[in-house]
Amino acid sequence: MREALTRDAQYRDAGFALGQSLAAAGDAAEARRRFATLLEDRPDDPAALAEYARTAWELGQRDNALAAYERALAGEPMSATLHLNRGATLASLGRFTEAFEAGLEAARFDPDSAETWQFLVNAAREAGLPEHAREAEWILRSLTAPRRGG
Repeated sequence: MREALTRDAQYRDAGFALGQSLAAAGDAAEARRRFATLLEDRPDDPAALAEYARTAWELGQRDNALAAYERALAGEPMSATLHLNRGATLASLGRFTEAFEAGLEAARFDPDSAETWQFLVNAAREAGLPEHAREAEWILRSLTAPRRGG
């Protein structure tokens, strides 16, 4: 039994690595198929869902990407990266207020991420939230400003 479980984990790891390699090589369609195969066995695997979402995004399948990011978040609700990627997907769909809210969730879990605060600046502007954009910009500047010696 232990050998079968070890083989299954090794097969799964190899399939995951192959999917990532295909995505890195620019073959998003085949990578997505590999991640879909992995999800057949474990449909709620957050890592496979995130990779599936990323490849769906690259193929222009934004609704599929959003659904996969939301499923991944159900398994890893404190992942700043997943919240940020969900926000980017929402923004690409023109849902800027929701994108801003997703960015706020990302900032909650990784408040020192300049990438997240830059996203929030842009999403707030697109959502018509100028005060929120200014606040996010102020935080972004504080994160990226050179530190004075002490």
